Order: sequence, then C-alpha cells, then structure tokens
Amino acid sequence: MLVSEAIVKCLEAEKTSVVFGVEGYNIEPVCEALKNSSIRYVPMNSEESAGHAAGGCAQMTGKPCVSVCGSGASALKMLAAVAAAYTDCVPLIAITGQVSSDVLGRDVSDEADIIGSVEPFVKHSYLVRNAQDIPRIIKEAFYIASSGRHGPVLIDIPVDIQRQDIEPEFPESVMIRGYNPIQKGNTSQVKRFAQALQKAERPLMIVGGGVFSSNACDEARALSKKLDMPTVSTAGGFSVFPYDDKRFFGCCEPSSTLTDMAIANCDVLLIVGARLWSLPVGIENKTILHIDIDPAEIGKNISADLPLVGDCKYVLSQLSDAVKQCKHASWRKYLDSHRTQQGVGEKLTEEYIFSLLSDVISENAAIVCESAGIKSHAVKSLKIKQGRFISRIGMNGSGFALPTAIGVKASCGDVEGREVICICSLRSLCCSFSDMTILASENIPVKLLILKYGEASSVDIKKLSQACGIEYLKISKTEQAQEALTKFAQSSGSVLLEVDIKKQGGNE
Repeated sequence: MLVSEAIVKCLEAEKTSVVFGVEGYNIEPVCEALKNSSIRYVPMNSEESAGHAAGGCAQMTGKPCVSVCGSGASALKMLAAVAAAYTDCVPLIAITGQVSSDVLGRDVSDEADIIGSVEPFVKHSYLVRNAQDIPRIIKEAFYIASSGRHGPVLIDIPVDIQRQDIEPEFPESVMIRGYNPIQKGNTSQVKRFAQALQKAERPLMIVGGGVFSSNACDEARALSKKLDMPTVSTAGGFSVFPYDDKRFFGCCEPSSTLTDMAIANCDVLLIVGARLWSLPVGIENKTILHIDIDPAEIGKNISADLPLVGDCKYVLSQLSDAVKQCKHASWRKYLDSHRTQQGVGEKLTEEYIFSLLSDVISENAAIVCESAGIKSHAVKSLKIKQGRFISRIGMNGSGFALPTAIGVKASCGDVEGREVICICSLRSLCCSFSDMTILASENIPVKLLILKYGEASSVDIKKLSQACGIEYLKISKTEQAQEALTKFAQSSGSVLLEVDIKKQGGNE
C-alpha cells in the first residue's frame, strides 16, 4: 500500500468525512488518494481558506477536521488559519507536503521550515522521517488535537515518503508518555465549589467557548437550572444558552449595562471554560470560581479564589450531583427589572437587520460572523434558540467568515437542511471572494449577508454573484428590509444579500 493511501485509511479510521485542501506537487499523492476514497475532498482557492474551512468544520462538530496543502509558500499561507485555530482552541489537523527527504535543509525550490515556523501556534507538530510511523502519527495527532485543551496539530510529510510502499500497522489506541489530560475535577475541590455555590445569595455563571469544546452545553444549562443561577456568556460561549432562557442575561464581550450590573452585584462568580481576556466591569470584591481544562488559563487574567482543573463536561456534571436544588427568585427578579427592550429604530443599522433576521431564519441555523465590530452588534441583537454562533475570538483577521461558513455547512450532513449564514463586511468578502465559486462548484449552499458601509470597492457584488451562480438581493432602504430578508431566509440555495448600512445619526 502506498503511504498516501495509508494516510487516507487512517483518516477514514478516525471517521473523517470531509477534507479541505489546495493541491500542489508535494502533496499531490495525498490529494489523489483522497479523491479515490470515501472522504469528501473539497478543493479550496487558497491555503488560508482551506485551513479556515477545516476550522469551521471542527468548531461545528467538536471533532478534528483536516486541511491539506503543499510545501514552501503554500504551507506558510496556511499559518494564519493554524494560528487562529490555536487561539480559539480548535482541533485542526493540518497536513502539509514537503520536499523530498534527500534534499531537506538545502533550501531547494518550495522548501520552508514549516515545523519551525508553526511552533508557537500548534499543540504539537510532526516531520515524518519514517514511512512506517504514519499510522501512529496520525492516530496521535487526532488524540492530541481533541484531548485536553483543543488545538491544531501539523504533520509535514516529504513527497518521496508519500510515494513509498509500506505494510501499515494501524494502532487501535494511543499511549503518549507524559501526556495525560485531566478530565474529572478533584473531588475535594468539587465539594468546595459546591459549598460556595450553595451558600451564595447572588451567584452568577459566565460560560465561554470551552463549553462548546467539551460538548457541555446540556451540563451548563442543567447546573444553571438546578441552582436557579443567572448566566452570561463570552462571545465564544454565545448561543450555549438560548436567548429566551429566563436565566440568560446576555453576552459580556462586549459588555452591556445588564451584564455589567449582573457581574458587579453577584457575590459568587463561576467562570466556566473562559479566559476572559477582556475583563468584565465589576469583577472585584467577590468570590471567583474558575473551571478550565488548561491550568495555565486559571489566574492568568483574573485571580481565582477557587480553581478547578478539568473537562467542563465532567466537572459540571460532578457539580450538579454535589449541589442541592436552590431558588434565587429575588436575585433573578432584580436582574429582570433591569432588562431593557431597546428599540432598534427604523434606520438600516446592524441591530435593525439582525433583529429582523432572527425572526425569519430557522431555529437551528448556524451563524458565522466576522470578528470585531460586526460581532459586537451581532451578540447584542441576534436571537439564537437552538442554533450555533461561530466567530473568531483570538485572531480577528478579515476574510475568515466565508471559508469558515463553507466548512460549517460541509459538516452539517447529519442535520438535513440546516441553514448556514455568513455575516461579514464587504472588505472581509473581498479578502476571500474567490471562495464564492466553491458554493456552486461543490454544491455547498451558504447564505451571505454582506454589510456595506459606504466603502469604495472595485468589486461589483451583483456581477460577482451572478458569475458564481448565486442569487443576489439588495437592501438600500428600510422598507425593503422585511421582504428581502424573508426571501433570503426562504432561499434553498446560495444567496447573497447586500445591505447598505446607515451610520447612526446619518441620513437615510
């Protein structure tokens, strides 16, 4: 069996259903093997997009997803996506080609020290020297990426090794000396947590992206319900709780008057799977409990009175078993009294569009949102019930939203007809507009909501949409919004809706 074929067999054994890639000479054997396998191979138009698509697939499923590309400049172009996966704890497996083993280190054409370049942004990396090691390396890579704190793993494979014949031995288990991620929380510490929460008069929980990583949404909701504990989320944890949950009081990144008030007035603050790099207002003078799989994150930004290292899914379940039913009606009533139903006005603002969008999309829709400014409006205005909100938290580069949405949609085969909506600015679209061709060529229907802020652009979005076989809609006046958004939501294929956003205080 060729090594390239053995690689594909290893991916199939890990239940990989889709791989995103950019072909090149030094990765060609792997790409050809993928095309002749049960795995769906989605060719992307850039290496960064391939990485972001695999990252979106991994975020949606919570399982490692794979991207492949060539060597040299090709591999270096994928680094931005790998770095984004590292900061957002995404289990990405990046497989890169490399020049032939006999010329490694001689600065030949298409050679780059990708292992050295990627070192700050991966959990682990491999340069394959022995073809027989391939099954073990891939098994270990999947385990490392998806255990403990999730993160990317890179495998660099010289092209001559890909073409070798081997008799592979596929391992059934993984044993890595010195690597034993903690899952369950320390029993004594769990009891201390339970006692602190039981005594609290005004408890509050902050849920972060770690809750999604550990697939602990049900456990977080169960603990909140049992303790009658109000909850807020970080941007990474937005949509862990449905917007209409009576114990959910919004997103604290960016902060709002309500979340600031909740944090400032609680007496016990339980932080679950969040690093809180943007410190909430009013964090002082309270008992802080912090749960995280990575001990390095506890106390890094906020000092914890009680730390607890472990997987959120296991630890939250342990806490639910350790605490008794509580009622904090007066505390919730106090916070409820400060809920404000702010109107969104009648101007074409982000809040206005997102509010209308929430009313017409399906309840289980997955929304991929550009980082920074648009995300700030989205977490305050979108009403997500059973769906998922995905954005970049650590690396806020332009151009990630569309390929990430492609990856999310490609991963939704188990949910028939799930809507995937990509929200980004015109500038962000211009950084990845070539990926629009993927929507039609690979039959991956994604709905694009493009917010235009009056910026000059050489791209005619309407002509671009038509060239890519994508339905085009536009909103330039408030009275067009309801009809256009309804048509946008009802479309069964790819559709692009361009919205001329009006700045607050500006003229319609």
